Amino acid sequence: MRCELRLGEDKSYLIRTSFVFKHEKKVIAIINIAIVDDDPRTLAELSRNVSDYADKHRLRSSLHLFAGGTELLRSPRRFDLVFLDIQMDDISGMDAAKRLRENGKAGHIIFVTIFNEYVYEAFEVEASDYLLKPIDPARFERTMDRICRSLHTAKEPGLLLPSRGNTFSFLRFSDILYCEARNHKILIRSTTKTSECSLKIDDLKERLDDRFFQCHRSYFINLHYACGYEAGLVALENGEKIPVSRLRAREFSQKMLQHIKERAE
Repeated sequence: MRCELRLGEDKSYLIRTSFVFKHEKKVIAIINIAIVDDDPRTLAELSRNVSDYADKHRLRSSLHLFAGGTELLRSPRRFDLVFLDIQMDDISGMDAAKRLRENGKAGHIIFVTIFNEYVYEAFEVEASDYLLKPIDPARFERTMDRICRSLHTAKEPGLLLPSRGNTFSFLRFSDILYCEARNHKILIRSTTKTSECSLKIDDLKERLDDRFFQCHRSYFINLHYACGYEAGLVALENGEKIPVSRLRAREFSQKMLQHIKERAE
């Protein structure tokens, strides 16, 4: 694993991790993790523990470090997992957790503290665990195992696309309208943007799931967004029309009917 520490746009410290990924049919989303503590030594220790765990289990993660609750609450990101100290100078971890819950900006919250008297308050903010300092490695491993199983079950599959500088981007399948092969590149049109990658079309086919249909040698469409079909063109909900080859027209009609039936069940 390669790690790069840089200052993020929201002024938090961002650790970017890069792995060698296998081309899987379904790829689980990146897990966004925040560590919040006003003690630099604890920040360093926890980030090392999380990075070691990610390396060991090949966890796709993006790790952000905050020196206090105020910095955390200023971040526009929603975090899947937050490690949160309770006693901090600017705002207590308990108050920060309550604000996160009110704003819907946190999934799992783990309190990390030297005090055990706050354990009952932790239940009020639906904390996933309560770790005492110094952190026991075996307890940390069990906690991460349990939470990662939960996150991988809840996370929606999608495409993990390599980007420049040993980074990557993630697109959920549910956000992709269609994929187009053009000029030795793959253009991926989502509900919000158009992305580009250098995958071959056969590799792309292996990574998409059953909601996608290759209606043309250059196009895969998400059947969920198909809303009409006429004169060899399938209409998508965003108004675009994608060609369906004559050889694939009959199969497309069958797939579309099957997809509608499955969604209705």
